[in-house]
This record gives sequence, C-alpha cells and structure tokens, in this order.
Amino acid sequence: MRLCLECLKLHGGMGVECPLDGHRTWAVARPTAATGRVLGGDFVLLEELARGGTSIVYRAVRRSKGDEIVVKVAQRDLPDDPIEELRFLRSAALAADLKGTHFVEVLGHGRAPDGTLFLAMERLRGRTLYETMQEDGIPMSPARTASITVQVLEALDLIHDAGLIHRDLKPENIFMLDGPDDRLKILDFGLARSTRFADPALTGEGLVIGTPTYMSPEQGYGRTLDTRSDLYSVGVLLFELLSGQVPHNDASSLRVLIKKVSDRAPRISDLAPQAEVPLPLENLVADLLEVEPARRPASARLAIQRLREAIDLAHQGTSDQEQDATIPGTEAVSKVRRTTRPTRVHANSNASTPKLDRARPPNLRLVRFSPSLETGIPAVDDQHRALFDLADQILGGPEKGSTPEDVRQTITRLIEYARHHFEEEETAMEAAGYKCPEAHTQDHQRFTNTMLLVCQQSGTTGAVPACRDEVRRQMTLLVRHIRTLDRAFADFLKARDTIGASIPVRSQG
Repeated sequence: MRLCLECLKLHGGMGVECPLDGHRTWAVARPTAATGRVLGGDFVLLEELARGGTSIVYRAVRRSKGDEIVVKVAQRDLPDDPIEELRFLRSAALAADLKGTHFVEVLGHGRAPDGTLFLAMERLRGRTLYETMQEDGIPMSPARTASITVQVLEALDLIHDAGLIHRDLKPENIFMLDGPDDRLKILDFGLARSTRFADPALTGEGLVIGTPTYMSPEQGYGRTLDTRSDLYSVGVLLFELLSGQVPHNDASSLRVLIKKVSDRAPRISDLAPQAEVPLPLENLVADLLEVEPARRPASARLAIQRLREAIDLAHQGTSDQEQDATIPGTEAVSKVRRTTRPTRVHANSNASTPKLDRARPPNLRLVRFSPSLETGIPAVDDQHRALFDLADQILGGPEKGSTPEDVRQTITRLIEYARHHFEEEETAMEAAGYKCPEAHTQDHQRFTNTMLLVCQQSGTTGAVPACRDEVRRQMTLLVRHIRTLDRAFADFLKARDTIGASIPVRSQG
C-alpha cells in the first residue's frame, strides 16, 4: 500500500505517483487507523514502529520538506492523567532545548485539536546500545568502550550544564548511529529533573523511579539527586561494557537496590578476573560506583579528564608499533595487559582494626546475647542485650503470615531503637576515653539506610519474604560489626587498666 500526502488516501498500486492527483506517495507496509493522520499541520503518520507503556512511535513524513521522520504520540488515555500529560509535554520541551551532535533534533511538539500529544523528531538510522551489546556481544574492547563512554560523558556535560539530570541513563536510551565510528545520541528525557527548580509532582521527588540496575544508590532511596547520580549510571555502563556483567545483579529489583546501598560495588578484576582491563580504567570505574556521591568525580567534565588520563597511562605501556589508534588514545588500550592484580583497600580499612570472627556459622539464629560479647561497661552491654532481643523477635518469628504492615512496623521499631543504641554506645565510649572508629559509624549509617529502604519497599505482600530475608542478613552483619567493636573496646579497657588511665585515646577510623 502507498499513501498520498496530498489526498491522504491509501492506494494499492505500485506507482510512485497518486492515481488521483499525481502527487508523490509513500510506501506503508502495515497500515493502521492512524495512517494518514496529520499532526501539527505538517507531520503525516505512516505506520507504527514501536509501542511503549505511555506512547507509540510512528514512522512519518514531514510534508513541508518531504523527508522521513518519526513522531512520538501519547497513548489515548494519557490526557486523562494531568500529571502524565504535563510530564510528556515537559519531556518534549527539554528534548527540544538540547542542541548538539549527541541529541536528537526535535522538529516540533504540541497538542492536536482533539487533545493528542505528539513529539516530532528526526529519524535515526542504527540501533540502541542495548541491541548493539546483544548483537555484537560483551565485553567490548577497552578501546571501543572508551570511545562510547567519552561521548556519553560529553552529552551528560551538556545536559548538566543545562541544569538537568537525566535519571534514566541505560543502554536502551543510548542510540548508536549507523557507521564505522560508533557515533551516538542520548534518548528519552521522560524522567529528567531540573537541578534549578523542583516540581515533585512531575519529577517524582521522594519516589523511587528509574531502572534499578543502572540507578544510583541515592536514587534508590528516592532522595534529592545531583548530577553525580548520572555519573554512577555511567559507572554501571562502563562496568558492563568492560566485564560483560553488571556490578549488582539479582532477579529482584528490591535486592538490587539493597545491594547498592549496603555494599560497595565489586571491582571488575574481582567479579570478572578474565577481563583484561587496564588498571587506571578499572580504578575510574570503581570511583564512579562509589556509594557516597561525594567520593565520585565531581562532574562529567572531570570524568572525561579522568578517562583520558586513564587511556594515556595505558597507552604508555604499548610499543611504538601499537600507537596507531583511529581514535587518539583508545585503540592501544585493548593491548595493555595487567601485570599485577590491584589490592582492594576500602576507605574504612585500617591495619589495626580487629578481624571479624569468621568461625560463627552464617545461619546461626540470634537467640541470646553471649557473655563473650560483654564489654564490662553496663550501659553498653544493656544496649546490646536489648538490640539482640529485638533482633530475635524479627529473626525468630514465623516465616509466613506477616502482613506488609507488620514488617513495616517491626523494621521501624528496629531502626528507631538502633539509632538510640548507637547514640548510647558512643556516649559510653567517649565517657571511657575511647573514640568510636569512623568505620563503625559508617556501618551504623549504612545499616539504618538499608533498613529504611527495606521498610519503604515492604508495601506489598509479595515483597514481605524478601524484606524479612534482608532484615535477617543485615542484622547478622550488624552484630558482627558490634562484636568487632566491642572486642576492640575491651582491649582498650584492659590496656588502660594495665598501663594506667593516661593511655591516649585510640582512633581506629
């Protein structure tokens, strides 16, 4: 079938010209009820290309220039939802404001007389990065990975300069143009948020929205974000392209988010030791995946600089014959081999910190406060006994039958009591002349943050078992931390009693 742009009628003939008026016709392989519809006075819909949860993408023609384009049309029920309607229009306006080689050219957007929302854009030829990864395979070479990542960071630099956070950066939203040089464009600003003004109703402030695999830990909390949240997503993308795996993987979105907020991301060399990634590049990935935003590169511009420095360092390890990269500083990266595995040193590590007791069975039920954990400070021991009692109520209770509200109330009690316990514990230690290690304070904060996330995600019956399992895991980890601190505290008290009260305060942070 062919559609005439003048009379807007379908014809069955094979001729290029319309048999009624002689104007040019366009081939339509799969006509629908929308074929021939005109939006914005200039954009003629031909056929459907793709369909999403809130919109349909059509192959279309721009009448005024006779070129093929695409038009994104909101689903018919969207105008009934004013928030989604405003979000669609806002996304279209944001996309129209971003100019550059890494963004899709917006040709027009608006609302048709019948209320239909639309966004007309240039038609891209190529495939998404997700499709590229599926078809070409991963891991990719460090050279190709660096080429792609530099472009993503360049786009983010412009996005952030415009006062926006993308919030949904993932392979599906990166489009690879046809051609030998992997040129790309960033897609879909439906979840983008302004850093200059807040509109919680449109941007989901306080809600967990996005793609768990690629979102930052702070986005998983539903907290206010800054541009470093997008840099975390770049870190996940880099990790996946270089190793063939994502740093946190689980069938449950809840467990993915919990891993992100409670555990440091593994290094590529730990999760995928077979991957031959230059050490400077691996270090950059680790920095981008830091749980705390303050520990990541401060901007996309600085991340680009770090990436180029990593490439240069790797490039120095090649021979003169290998320095023939088509993209300066990238091709030679793939030829560098790691000579030694890096030593993992966490920010909270310290040589004097006592080792955790690995002899304790991981599945041991917490039914009593062992006398071996007593510190000799009544205020501290009383707090620990009470914490163990509350943990036992959670871990020793029935596995089935709990409602979401039961889980939520129990976790809330644990959070509040744990906070009180932490304060009492630090007060007792300071009174005894012992400075609480910074690492232990961070463990406390991580535990509380994780429990808040579990509590937030326990709103459905289906999530209850996963929440209970995570409470059990987090309590076990917390008790191990408490046990470590108490033993160090007991050592301090013994040394003080032996040497005298003048022993200096020891900080293990």
